[in-house]
Amino acid sequence: MIPYGHQNIDQTDIKEVIKVLRSDWLTQGPKVFEFEKALAEYCGVKYAVAVNNGTAALHLAYLAAGLKAGDEVITAPNTFAATSNMLLTAGAKPVFCDIRLDTYNIDEAKIEKLISGKTRVIAPVDFSGQPCALDQIKKIAKKYKLTVVEDACHALGAKYKNKKIGSLSDMTVFSFHPVKSITTGEGGAVLTNSKKYCEKLKLLRNHGMYKDKYNKNVMIALGHNYRLADIQAALGVSQLKRLDSFIKKRRQVVEWYKRELRDVKEIILPEEIKDNYSAWHIYVIRTVNLKERDRLAEYLKNKGVAVNFHYPAVYAQPYYRKNGYKAVKLENEEIYQASCLTLPCYAGLTEKQVKFISGLIKKYFKIYKNKLFENKESRGLIMGERVYLRKLTPADASNDYCAWLNDKEVNKYLETRKCTLAELKKYLKEKSSKIDCLLVGIFDKKNDSHIGNIKLEPIDRREKKAVYGILIGDKNYWGKGIGEEATKLIIAHAFKKLGLTSLELGVISQNKKAVKLYKKLKFKIKKIEKRAINHNGVFYDKIIMSIKK
Repeated sequence: MIPYGHQNIDQTDIKEVIKVLRSDWLTQGPKVFEFEKALAEYCGVKYAVAVNNGTAALHLAYLAAGLKAGDEVITAPNTFAATSNMLLTAGAKPVFCDIRLDTYNIDEAKIEKLISGKTRVIAPVDFSGQPCALDQIKKIAKKYKLTVVEDACHALGAKYKNKKIGSLSDMTVFSFHPVKSITTGEGGAVLTNSKKYCEKLKLLRNHGMYKDKYNKNVMIALGHNYRLADIQAALGVSQLKRLDSFIKKRRQVVEWYKRELRDVKEIILPEEIKDNYSAWHIYVIRTVNLKERDRLAEYLKNKGVAVNFHYPAVYAQPYYRKNGYKAVKLENEEIYQASCLTLPCYAGLTEKQVKFISGLIKKYFKIYKNKLFENKESRGLIMGERVYLRKLTPADASNDYCAWLNDKEVNKYLETRKCTLAELKKYLKEKSSKIDCLLVGIFDKKNDSHIGNIKLEPIDRREKKAVYGILIGDKNYWGKGIGEEATKLIIAHAFKKLGLTSLELGVISQNKKAVKLYKKLKFKIKKIEKRAINHNGVFYDKIIMSIKK
């Protein structure tokens, strides 16, 4: 299995760690100070405070910024939950700002309108290793006297306008998890040019204590044990010496992907915009068709590629939904989280592996996709020559679907009323949970377009019969035999899979094309109910037709 990320450890790293294990200092020793000094020098900043993980670094930075209960912080939803979890831990409220669809970073143009009298901090996230628009963000922060705490856990080694990330914000947070630019096993750091912040960070890192002139511990604040061990720092010092080579290799991996995938129209490749030099912590593609993302992911996993999802929106997590964020929904973030897929990207990934992964993606869209519905993965789908049927869920509610129901031409022989998206979702939820109803969508096999619907309701399992109805909503498919093919599919499914022995339908007498089609499909007229249908004040006969197994 090719992992999505992996550390790069060599013999030098191992030797440096062994040296510390054989020394007198396993923690609170000289290696931590050496690591902090080297990190600060690399990033071109005055101070670096190393801690035991990136989450701890975020927590300390927020505390050092003076956050307290009731304060608000503007941040991005496209991040690991720790970014906002630590805000909650500090007592502050995350206010989520929508993202850009080129960098997937916070949209700096949407920040200012979210600022309130309670806003204290802006916490941008350098997603995937690509810096945010820091000049604009700092300008907004200066205007409103806010602190910028930059979550750069993805971005060690990145540059913004040729300046190293770590030197540009009031405080910058890094992570040294194994999949990051360098690793200390677990670890993190806060970088700053402020002596005041540095002193507060160091105090809170060590239980809120300092040593007095008698070398006694004096506690003056409620702090934490967020110290990094010398064992970890030794690995960090060694890794930092190879950071530039790691970034160079990651950027080479990205170039290989661009070369291999640039002509695949079904996916969107990530961009590196002007002024940015990305660390490429992760490489995230997006599927043009949202419905293809999960299928492609499953296919790649089955072929030995450990893809991932970075990230589901933080506000969409169950905990956040239950705690004040139920109504939050941001347009670009919704598009992104439904279509994103993380491909393997790390310094040790080879060109051969990139070609293999890219080849699988191309194979999926060119060949395998057309066969996808013919094997075991098609469970739950009813396959035809040009279309397939599948059960509808509330997730299938869309503006196009609403438009069908509100289109008088589509519903020429049906009652029409104004249908909203919320009503449609409620309807689909109700129908999908009923045991005496089967509501399926009709989908084009070529592009997964939702064409129309078929409904069996009620299904009488004792009498082994059901009432049938069909709607071809997309007018681009009218006159192409789609209704006939879909009807044949549902008849076969009802008789062979559901165990039914008869289907019945009602059709308005004026719809002569439908009556002709059903006769062609072996439906027989059972009876005619005179003036049974009131359509816009005009009464029509209802023709009841049925077909038996």
